[in-house]
Amino acid sequence: MSDIDRSALRLAWPGVAGAFLAVAVAAAVTAAAAPAPPPASVSAATAAPGQDYALRLTRTPAVGEKRLVAGSMQIDDRASGGPRAGAPDQRQVATIRYVVATEILAVSAQGNAQRAALTVRRLTKESGGVTVELAKPGAVVEGRLAGHERVFELQGARLAPDLLQALAAAVALRADDEPNDDDLFGTPRPVRVGESWPVNTALLARTGALSAAFDPKDVSGTVTLAAVKAVGGVSCLEVRWKLDARHGAFKPGSLPAGLSGVMTSTSVSGSTVLPVDAKLPPVSRETAIAGVGDLIGTSGDGSTFNVHHELRQVIHVDLSPLR
Repeated sequence: MSDIDRSALRLAWPGVAGAFLAVAVAAAVTAAAAPAPPPASVSAATAAPGQDYALRLTRTPAVGEKRLVAGSMQIDDRASGGPRAGAPDQRQVATIRYVVATEILAVSAQGNAQRAALTVRRLTKESGGVTVELAKPGAVVEGRLAGHERVFELQGARLAPDLLQALAAAVALRADDEPNDDDLFGTPRPVRVGESWPVNTALLARTGALSAAFDPKDVSGTVTLAAVKAVGGVSCLEVRWKLDARHGAFKPGSLPAGLSGVMTSTSVSGSTVLPVDAKLPPVSRETAIAGVGDLIGTSGDGSTFNVHHELRQVIHVDLSPLR
């Protein structure tokens, strides 16, 4: 190839890093159009001493289920190197914020949401001190599964990758053959506050990343039941996780033509708050992702060049009933 468009790489990389924990982020749905409830609505831990809790991380949706979701995604994306000698480093810092009303439109026989509508109440992107409205209130984003791909469209046009990733956290679309949160982060035994257990790293290495493959020995992670607390009068569990992976090999077609390389490291940490009652949906979730990639490309004259790419994202979502 004669050149590398680093903007194309920038579009590809968020999907690579984000896909590694698509399952962890997908179940997250967020708060209300009104400001978040005041801290007084969250009480101190209410767990009885020595009490065991059966964890159900995955909540089954129903057709017609409606939620009000408010979320944000902060992005710090850096790239250095490239085919042009002396090319300046590139950095993009942005925040996407939204409030949407979600409705589940289709659910598979196995209980996984396949299609949803997201009606915009607010959708903006902040970058370089400028805030841009990405869609008018009342606009409808349609989300659906195409095989294993999450497709989100506004007026028939697919959303940009960063906006897709932000809104995909508002509604959990999942294929029936994909692992869910319980498969990856759950435990079959009841646990007490403060107890930890390992992430299913073998399963995550095989299926958790759509764009990169990992050796299970290079993936480690721990999940902890951090607290039990009341949110809006509902007893809830706070579950935290930490995951690290190294030496991920990008799968064919996941990078722009002419590039190869490794996902040098990926670190993911996060938490979810969900009611003890497994019939109720999650209350909130936050996920922080840090990814480093080192890539090699070939210029039109046959010479090689290196690209070093770093991405940091923080995704936060809260959920409330739609009134």
